[in-house]
Amino acid sequence: MLQLLRSRAFSLALSCGILLSATLLVEGCHRVGGPECVVLPATRPEEMRAYVTTLAGFGEKAVGSEAGSAAAAWILREMVALGLEDAHCEEFSFPYNAYRTYPLTITLGGQPQELTYDVLEASGGTAASGLRAELAYVNIGAPEDFLGRDLAGKIVVLKRDENYDRSVQLQNSIAAGAAAMLYVSQAPGNLRQVGTVRHTFEPSHPIPALSIGKQDGQALIQALQAGTPVSASVRLDVTLSPLDAPGHGRNVIGRIPGEDASRVILVSAHYDSWKAGASDNASGVAGILGVARRELVRYRQLGRRPRYTLVFIAYDGEEIDLYGGYDYLRKHVFTPQPQLVLASVNLEMPVGADLASQASYPDTALPTWSLIHSRIAVLEQTLAAVGRRLSTPLYPKLQGIDDIARISGGIIATDIQPHFRAGIPTLCTWTGTPWYHTSMDDPEHLDYAFLARSVDYFGDVLAELMTHAPGEFAEVDPSLLKAKVTPGLRSTTTEDLTVEVEVTGLTGQPAVGVPLTVELLVRDFFPAWSDATGRIVTDTSGRARFTVPAAALNLAPDGRFLDVTGGKDYPVVEVSAPVLGP
Repeated sequence: MLQLLRSRAFSLALSCGILLSATLLVEGCHRVGGPECVVLPATRPEEMRAYVTTLAGFGEKAVGSEAGSAAAAWILREMVALGLEDAHCEEFSFPYNAYRTYPLTITLGGQPQELTYDVLEASGGTAASGLRAELAYVNIGAPEDFLGRDLAGKIVVLKRDENYDRSVQLQNSIAAGAAAMLYVSQAPGNLRQVGTVRHTFEPSHPIPALSIGKQDGQALIQALQAGTPVSASVRLDVTLSPLDAPGHGRNVIGRIPGEDASRVILVSAHYDSWKAGASDNASGVAGILGVARRELVRYRQLGRRPRYTLVFIAYDGEEIDLYGGYDYLRKHVFTPQPQLVLASVNLEMPVGADLASQASYPDTALPTWSLIHSRIAVLEQTLAAVGRRLSTPLYPKLQGIDDIARISGGIIATDIQPHFRAGIPTLCTWTGTPWYHTSMDDPEHLDYAFLARSVDYFGDVLAELMTHAPGEFAEVDPSLLKAKVTPGLRSTTTEDLTVEVEVTGLTGQPAVGVPLTVELLVRDFFPAWSDATGRIVTDTSGRARFTVPAAALNLAPDGRFLDVTGGKDYPVVEVSAPVLGP
């Protein structure tokens, strides 16, 4: 309750801060008829600190938790207080895991010792008797690290790599026959970095995945590289939530209606977190609230609405499976009457570490911060135009989202993944901090001056996007394909479901020989059936057909979706299609 009272005080202080700010910026605003100017106050660092401190104060905001629900309620109140219209929550269901842990015992040179560890979310369990096996070091667990190695039944030790997704590391370990994975954190000291290893929508895996500290991990790696035999005893019990007792997450949404209300630009950030999650991602939620407040001031001064509707979204469930981003598209885009989303602007850790951390840990904290984006003209022109107004670049590195997917093993580890794959013009911040996913990701380790500048920067980005005609947003990133999924209609519950998929290039030509991964999800995000064998492949007409068994469809009558991804090396198209009928 004390946190909620404090949040109301912060809200009043923040609202007053706009009016009292002494620093003014002149920014260009445009409507269809030509440019207009409006004077806006610069966002103040202390305003951002207040937001971040409040959100971090809720603690670990796991999707479905009491802390997450409290944070959602606070964000909703802030959206209402700011004046966003139609502020509301949209709920979804998901499967979750419960873990019972036991000591992790390492035997090195004949001497046993216990290591502290964290379970990576979606880890598999062991048999009731536990697992005892030899350790083997596989660097970062990329495919080349497994070549020529007999790792069957062994526990692989691999290092976190900020560019290579941990879920891909686990997939590679499973494919190599490993019995478990020890994930060596790269945070300072012996801090353990937590996270999920869900790769698509699977809630758990066949082998355990545990995170250990860097100091402990380095000792194991050095011993293994020296040829010293090292073994471990592991036991982990995992219980998956049943279909009739799901977890519940909720996205928080508000909007500024546009003159062209049917076309929208999304401005988003996730609020669920590991630990307090100040950088990841209270900073992003603080950012979208700051941008919303700024845009409301802008259009009140202009005495009109923005050209397009601005939809502000605080996503839930990003940390375990990007649930919030997928759920929004299902409800608003992958529907019979889709919302016309012109662009998706996502603030994923818009700011990294504070200046003291940058000085102490230059290898992991220097501000090599970047913006990743769809490679299309309207976004490139917007970023160039806004960048020309700055004396120094705020985000010095601009790169295509396809670059991130390529080096990470195909994963885009934030809510924009389905947006980008669906062909929506997408822009996202991409920064780093040595405290990523640790207990030290707290309000004392952020650069608030930078975060305040980023709010003003993204206000400029939105104003610039408003100057572009709707047709300019129709371009699709050249790395992508397009897909149409057509489920048949069953007349009875005893029938299987035939589904047709058509995949094309960006100019409409058939995409031939594209392997598809298909998943049926029920009750929103419970996996009911899948085929990732690579046997479903588009033919010479760019089409493929598959059949979903009736038994899977009948697991639940509500929240049924087919998720289809396609790509030869990694997904370059993704579509979710609702399954209707009995």
